[in-house]
Amino acid sequence: MSIRRGLQDFLVATYLESISDIRIGEGDHAYARLALLSETPYSIDNEESPYENRIQFYISNLKNIFVDDESESEVVRKEHIWDFLKDKVIILRPSVKLDRDKIFYKGNSPILIKKNPGFDANVPHLVMIPVFSVNNTNLNISNKNDFETSLRNQKSIGILNQPWSHEKDDIPDAIIWNSGEQLTLYGGISEQSVSYSGMSFRFEDDEIKRIEIKSNNDIWYSQQYTTEDMDILFIDKATLLGLNKGEESLSEINDENKGPQKAVEEMKKETEFEEVDLIQKLKYIVSKKHLYYRDEDLVNFHTAMKSDGLVILSGLSGTGKSQLVQAYSEALGLPSTNIDFIPVRPYWADDSDLIGYADTVNSVYRPGDSGLVDILVNAEKNQNQLYVIVFDEMNLARVEHYFSQFLSILEMKSESRSIQLYNDELEARMYNKENYPASISIKNNILFVGTINTDESTFQLSDKVLDRSNVIRLNMVPFYENAHEDSNQKSESTNMHDKKQRVSLDKYEQFKKVSLNKKLTRDEKTMLWKIQECLSSVDRNIGIGWRIVTQIDDYLSNLPQIESVDRTVALDMQLEQRVWTKIRGSEEQLRGLLGSNEGTVFEKGKLEQILDEYSNSSDFEKSREMLRNKAKDLKLYGFTV
Repeated sequence: MSIRRGLQDFLVATYLESISDIRIGEGDHAYARLALLSETPYSIDNEESPYENRIQFYISNLKNIFVDDESESEVVRKEHIWDFLKDKVIILRPSVKLDRDKIFYKGNSPILIKKNPGFDANVPHLVMIPVFSVNNTNLNISNKNDFETSLRNQKSIGILNQPWSHEKDDIPDAIIWNSGEQLTLYGGISEQSVSYSGMSFRFEDDEIKRIEIKSNNDIWYSQQYTTEDMDILFIDKATLLGLNKGEESLSEINDENKGPQKAVEEMKKETEFEEVDLIQKLKYIVSKKHLYYRDEDLVNFHTAMKSDGLVILSGLSGTGKSQLVQAYSEALGLPSTNIDFIPVRPYWADDSDLIGYADTVNSVYRPGDSGLVDILVNAEKNQNQLYVIVFDEMNLARVEHYFSQFLSILEMKSESRSIQLYNDELEARMYNKENYPASISIKNNILFVGTINTDESTFQLSDKVLDRSNVIRLNMVPFYENAHEDSNQKSESTNMHDKKQRVSLDKYEQFKKVSLNKKLTRDEKTMLWKIQECLSSVDRNIGIGWRIVTQIDDYLSNLPQIESVDRTVALDMQLEQRVWTKIRGSEEQLRGLLGSNEGTVFEKGKLEQILDEYSNSSDFEKSREMLRNKAKDLKLYGFTV
């Protein structure tokens, strides 16, 4: 079904994710970009769902319950709106405006409901369930028995007061009879019919699954969202399906010590992503976007992202460095507010160009134009949400200058990380200290990525940067190849894409250290020590420190349990990304290490000879290629970088 203009025949549950989603538009009208909590009807293509899973909502819709004083400053207005909406779930009826190829959603007729205790936007999305009672059923239905008789006979049962899709495929996960004392849930629906006379339903194999939801079922009632005036109820899918799992034993379902809690926990496990699902979803997204990467590059990037530090993507212009980060963020299910692309400026000289400065004359903190500080503040407030921060073309300026504070904290444990916006002694004087405190903690829910170009307009990365980074050079896929042609893979990945869960920090942490048996062996550490001695023999300023050895160990222990990249290839990639990037200098210095071409024969250098000694660990194909390319640079230019 194509989306139509105007009011839609369905409701959505939304919430205000952060104060940064509040805007002041033309005419001084305040509006918010609300995040979706509920699913859109099945008949609406995912491509036509609300743009970036956001619905624009004008605050003037709340005029009967909230006063937006336009005479106040923009900062104060936003704070008042945030304070009013931050603890609410907002039920809306969407309206649609089509402008050329874009679809704009606005929310109308708001119903505000206080968030349930333990509200978590990362759980499976809410689903809508119609609720029938004597107030909205046909005249011949006066009790539950009449209602069930109409269901069995596939007769019309009534009309909802709230909008509901008339498409026959937009079947609810269940329907409910509300007797006033308890709810009865009916599942197994296969088809619906909606007409002027009311709604009717067909059930799979004509079997109606019934579950009584007692008034003391805390699991259910602590998760639902509805009001006395609504005949639609929102509930998270894990709770609904968890309840259904116990349908054969009604007594166990309503045993508050056993049935529901256990069922819900099991259902949540089943509906959450596993790591292999995340990788399959990433493959699907890049294929859908017509981006082309080797599978090993995708796994390499994901593994590097899980490891502590900074991930830097290098490659020719047009190889899709920024788009890979965007696709990865989509695979994680992150909203646009949790991703920040920061274009680096050539004139950045220190961190004040990036994060801003304290204006002591006017007693306010003025954040940098990059928007970095705002997303860091949000990340500190929402520590179980993942955030991705991308520095695009990060070597247009000297990274160790504008990124200095961050480089220092990347080697610390997450609980000790913080950056200083301004002197602590100034905080009491700052009018906007509530929004911009003197320091911000940087937890492990923030993933840092950089993209770099290698041309004459950019700076080389210093050893201080390289020591804290996985530098991944994206390989171009030949033009005649499509890396994701496999239809079976596409079908499987499509199923992964249909899962709407956002990966939380807790879930992401579960992906880490899944291959502790793949850590560096004693022989491999010996190999690294020999490489270190070779490097330091020609230049004491280059080499392999303990930090690099530890981070290679972390990378190997983070390898996903899939076949795309085995350990031998991973070890080779780590040498390419963590060690050989540090080799730079003149032919006089490096010729003995890198080797040389004598006619048609290549004479191996000391580094490749060391690799030969440890061929049991890997064939080191990528390392050999990189070392020989550096040897070619020496011969052509007299130096390598």
